[in-house]
Amino acid sequence: MLSSMPRLPLYSFRELCSRSEHQRFLDGFCAQLERRSQGAFTLNPPVERIAHCTRIVGVFDAHGELVGGYVVNDGPTLVLLSVVPEPQREAWSRDVDLSDVCELNLIWRDGIGHTAFALLVWPRIIADCVTRGRSVILGSGYENKLDRWYRALDPELVYEGPSTTSDNVIFVYAFTRARLVGTYCASFIDNFVAAPWRRRKARQS
Repeated sequence: MLSSMPRLPLYSFRELCSRSEHQRFLDGFCAQLERRSQGAFTLNPPVERIAHCTRIVGVFDAHGELVGGYVVNDGPTLVLLSVVPEPQREAWSRDVDLSDVCELNLIWRDGIGHTAFALLVWPRIIADCVTRGRSVILGSGYENKLDRWYRALDPELVYEGPSTTSDNVIFVYAFTRARLVGTYCASFIDNFVAAPWRRRKARQS
């Protein structure tokens, strides 16, 4: 049984530190965002936008090519709050200890299959977030099919509307550590357990 399972490719993870690496990271993110949205979402942020972030992680394939990445940032400057208009940002921040907040941002993949990303990359992302020791983890989404999973376990909606830095409509969520882990688990079960079962039932009917 195990021998019939597809072999997953090997990926390595490395923190990106130089300006040129940060630029390659942003170029990859912006290109995949535009491609996956079929041109509906476009971004061109300056590299300084992420220079202060705590961890900018690149995912590399077996040939050493950058094929994905993500940002986990402890602040104190939080990128996701900077795209929220000031009234909503101040209203949410008023009752939150920002020293107990981190953010997960700019997740992307190019050439990493859905299964490999779910099994190899997402667990690393989740672990990087929950081991920060912060009670609140900010995340974001756009108006696409992935956004339904970000909402699956009802995280707090910090903001929904146009970004302050682009014309894109964004959703900014506040997750607890448990809700972030639960969101991944719910998505995993649906994709790898429930979805195959639904497909078998559809073929049989």
